[in-house]
Amino acid sequence: MKASDGAAAAARLMLLISAARPLRSLQTGLHLARDLGADIWVGASGDALSWLDRKAVEGVTGRPLVNDGEPLPAGSCTVCVAPATFNTLNKLASGVADTLVTAVAAEAIGAGQRVVVAPSMNSALMDHPVAPESRRRLVSYGVHLLWPETGNESIEDFGAWWEAVISECALA
Repeated sequence: MKASDGAAAAARLMLLISAARPLRSLQTGLHLARDLGADIWVGASGDALSWLDRKAVEGVTGRPLVNDGEPLPAGSCTVCVAPATFNTLNKLASGVADTLVTAVAAEAIGAGQRVVVAPSMNSALMDHPVAPESRRRLVSYGVHLLWPETGNESIEDFGAWWEAVISECALA
């Protein structure tokens, strides 16, 4: 993609986060995206807000959280829901748009934008009977889904998790 002045346009990423363990290493994901030259917006679920260091996020992205009044990016961008809790995953699969995270992601799905969803949940929730149906639905909607092989209760370092997520966003 080229900007009108001939310079390469930066990839645009709307990162929507919910309150799951990988959020504790959010800075890793933000730095990876920034190092790829992405222009980044961040929005968070209500529960995730208490886990966030807003100043640190703004320090990497150069802008406040969307929750704090930063406008959503105009035009097309990659929308990434990471980490996506069990609740967020199932709401998206069912078309429920009752939070900033689910509303922005649902709108992006409807608009045909690139949407990446990276669930983060324990093994018991992965084994819940509704999980496979939500997985099937999201894939049928065209969502790029990074489905974990196992629950995340034994993961201590989420660096590799964030690398996979940012790679799937295809920012480079």
